[in-house]
Amino acid sequence: MQELKVSKRYAKSILDLAQERNVLEETRGDMQQLLNACRQNPELSRMLKNPLIKPDKKYTILKALFASRIAELCMNFIQIIVRKRREQFLEEIAAEFIAQYEAIKGITSAVVVSAVSLNDALRAEVTALLKKLSKMEISLQEKVDPALIGGFVLRFGDVQYDASIAKSLNDIRMGFNSNLYQKKA
Repeated sequence: MQELKVSKRYAKSILDLAQERNVLEETRGDMQQLLNACRQNPELSRMLKNPLIKPDKKYTILKALFASRIAELCMNFIQIIVRKRREQFLEEIAAEFIAQYEAIKGITSAVVVSAVSLNDALRAEVTALLKKLSKMEISLQEKVDPALIGGFVLRFGDVQYDASIAKSLNDIRMGFNSNLYQKKA
């Protein structure tokens, strides 16, 4: 619960500062880089959450990783986060920043999980359909899960539509497991 409050507050503060300085798009790109780095490198996340590593050492590592790739505003923000000993929430802050940015810009997220990666035509068709339904811009994230066998799972807002072969096979299996000749009370 604390991480949710902390991430919302810090994300809101960097968002407001970026809007004030007219560098919102640049800051969004920097936060996306930070978020991707934390999600793709579990060692980085573990280092940030490790209480045995001193904050100045953490900042030195973060500065070496990001100083040449992100703007001064975000580097100063990271320095403040580390100085306040909130670096363990850095990934959540970046994710919350992206969510707040998308809310401001009228963008909604959707996730499509499929057995194979989508081609350009299908990606455009899914995006157009969701855009028509929501009347908002769509940020489509794609994931590949071979366990689905075929079909797809679409998560959009609080709705999940599962049209995978794995679900169909599971439904058939559940149908065979139920006894049609026994009365149910």
